[in-house]
Amino acid sequence: MNILSKILDVAVAKGIFHFHPKCHRIGMTHLYFADDLLISCKGTLDSVIGVQSVLSQFYLLSGSELFATGIQPMELERIQRISGFKLGRLPVRYLAVRIVTRKLTEKDCQPLIAKIRARIGHWSSRRLSCAGRLQLIQAVLFNISNYWCKQLILLKAVIHKINQMCTRIFRKGTESSATGAKISWNQICSLKSEGGLGLKDLYSWNKACILQLIRNILAGEGSLWVARIRAYITKDADFGQFECRSNMSWCLMKLFKMRDEATQVQSMFSDPNKASMKQNMGSCALDMKEPYFCTKIGKPKDNQ
Repeated sequence: MNILSKILDVAVAKGIFHFHPKCHRIGMTHLYFADDLLISCKGTLDSVIGVQSVLSQFYLLSGSELFATGIQPMELERIQRISGFKLGRLPVRYLAVRIVTRKLTEKDCQPLIAKIRARIGHWSSRRLSCAGRLQLIQAVLFNISNYWCKQLILLKAVIHKINQMCTRIFRKGTESSATGAKISWNQICSLKSEGGLGLKDLYSWNKACILQLIRNILAGEGSLWVARIRAYITKDADFGQFECRSNMSWCLMKLFKMRDEATQVQSMFSDPNKASMKQNMGSCALDMKEPYFCTKIGKPKDNQ
């Protein structure tokens, strides 16, 4: 909506429509509410037509598309003809992350790989010390990957590729293949007390983020996504006893396959007075601090 705000401000400045008489001094053209937009203008036909033209231009810029499933072709064509919407197809991107209904592929994760590679290419021209490269991997590369880990279940091949690039930039300062004596990346990602450098292992961290999603489902908190799963998928059934269905998405299937690991986490916080997995883990999740939760299921502790 920031784009629409700027378009309205530019339009009134160019005289496409005029301010409301009581809004001119404060330069107000519109107000946002929770689910409404109130546009104010001068009470003339020219101003109303001007506002309409601005909205039409915004519609063209926004590229509004219709995503449909389970609708008969004739009915879908009728909806398109009346509404004027273009028919969109998945996948689409939202905040740089691809929205897909199928299993994630390496191609879907290419923007993540490309972004990390671009950062590495920028650093390659600098003569950074080993400590400097380590700090950059901790502060930058992990944060880029962390955003995706919290949104998607990354493939092992993608995580392996990211670890490979981090290994090369750490050892040589470039993405070229490192030669000579090598230390296992798993050893580098272990705790400092265990002889490592305290880097976070992306595979364990991604698994921690997945279990965090399970935590949100059991606790009934987090987002509309959680509310929809509880209302339409599990229907408040015991998470541990719920039977997967063939028409469920790949992401949900992966979540349900991790119930055994979630049960292990649940056993750390279980209350013997509560019978089901949902009651145990759901209640303890309300009091559980995320860093401790993630450490218990495999995230290496931060060693300052």
